[in-house]
Amino acid sequence: MLRSFSSEDRLILVSALMALGFAVGGIAIGTWLQSSIIIFDGLFSFISLGLSLISLVAGRYVRSVNESKYPFGKSIIQPITLVFKYLAIFILCTLSLFEGIQTLLGGGRALNFEQAFVYSAVVTLLCLLAFKFLQRRTQPEHSDLLVAEQREWLMDTGLSLMLTLGFALAIVGQWLGFDRFALMVDPLMLIIAALFFMRIPTRGILDAGKEVLGLKVAEALEADVRVHVEDIVLSYDFKDYYLRLQKVGSTVYLEVDFIVHANQVSLSILEQDKIRSALYKQIRVFPYRWWYTISFTADEQWAR
Repeated sequence: MLRSFSSEDRLILVSALMALGFAVGGIAIGTWLQSSIIIFDGLFSFISLGLSLISLVAGRYVRSVNESKYPFGKSIIQPITLVFKYLAIFILCTLSLFEGIQTLLGGGRALNFEQAFVYSAVVTLLCLLAFKFLQRRTQPEHSDLLVAEQREWLMDTGLSLMLTLGFALAIVGQWLGFDRFALMVDPLMLIIAALFFMRIPTRGILDAGKEVLGLKVAEALEADVRVHVEDIVLSYDFKDYYLRLQKVGSTVYLEVDFIVHANQVSLSILEQDKIRSALYKQIRVFPYRWWYTISFTADEQWAR
């Protein structure tokens, strides 16, 4: 069955299985130790599990061909999926923030910091290994869904590292007799983690939302493509050109309208195809699926 999965699908499936292990372990150990921040870590992994499975289904659906129902492809599903992924993480961070504030105002929480330290140190190492595993196996042609998976593991690595350092401080605080400080460590870390990690889903929601709304997001890519288009304009002495580029998921929609001079209206079909081929050879090095439209006109109104 796995042979029918693409390399991207298999990586997302592996990510989901790893997230399942971290989710079960985090929630169980967090409940046993009565640590809200470890439970938060487990819930984060649990959400990552569900979102990884959604990414897997979305990726396979986007790559399936159905031109009769989707004449312009289904790439829009990818940024929509990312919006839901990051929105779920944002909601978790918001709820955890209120939980941390409530616990802090209630006087803090006591727990076995030595056991919590060992757990968080092990999880930090394992999360880092999971992130590196996905990072090394991600190819340029893979979609933003796999990049989002990497971000989630990087966030989990950072969270687990913060837990390790926080629990270490609590242990030192207890040794020095600052028991009151130790009680505040767990809710304080939860508040800090929630505030810090809100940045990543917020940025992800904005970026994916721009793609859904059709706003310009790939400015660097457009600048690179424009250089090649202008080279063609100079080479063929065209009058002007119009370039429109929009990135949606792993697909880039590119439309270039060349405005030709009156004495160039006899440009043959073969010559036009030669220009299309020359430009495509330049842009296909970028790791996207291209929806490519090139037209030629002597009347500028058809290009505006």
